[in-house]
Amino acid sequence: MTTLFIDEGKRQGYLLVAATIADGDAGGLRKAVTALRTPGSERLHFVRESDGRKRKVLGELARLGVRTTVMQANGLDDRAARAWCLEQVVEFAAAVGADRIVIETDDSIVLTDNRTLFQALGARDLRERVRYEHRRAASEPLLWLPDAVAWSYGRGGHWGPLVAPIIERVLRNDA
Repeated sequence: MTTLFIDEGKRQGYLLVAATIADGDAGGLRKAVTALRTPGSERLHFVRESDGRKRKVLGELARLGVRTTVMQANGLDDRAARAWCLEQVVEFAAAVGADRIVIETDDSIVLTDNRTLFQALGARDLRERVRYEHRRAASEPLLWLPDAVAWSYGRGGHWGPLVAPIIERVLRNDA
């Protein structure tokens, strides 16, 4: 069984990043990622980390073998871009045999996400095989993985080569 952990970014177009985690690897990876938090912090959140910590975390994620896929929609409004990205997540879930999708919660778009996912899964006859849910990043450390990649990929510049070992593929919609 495999789970896709999803977070967004809004630099260089609209991004959704999917970290692909085999269920058997989740416990150990969750523990390793939790250990990367700054003492006393609730979670790892890249926008709040120092550059040195970001470099250290990206190096550790590469060492741990974290692999992600970036869905990037350019030239669309956020709603259309997110819908396209979520449809790509469903396609990707089917391709890798994922049975679960976990998305970082943004209360303002949960209903729209659910509608998009329900339709996309139905169109591919995957409703019985693939479950999806929204979770808060503070309660699921594996959501910190796509957060780190979305921030770094979206920022570009010298962050590109640092995050590249963690990114397996980039799917683009250049509308």
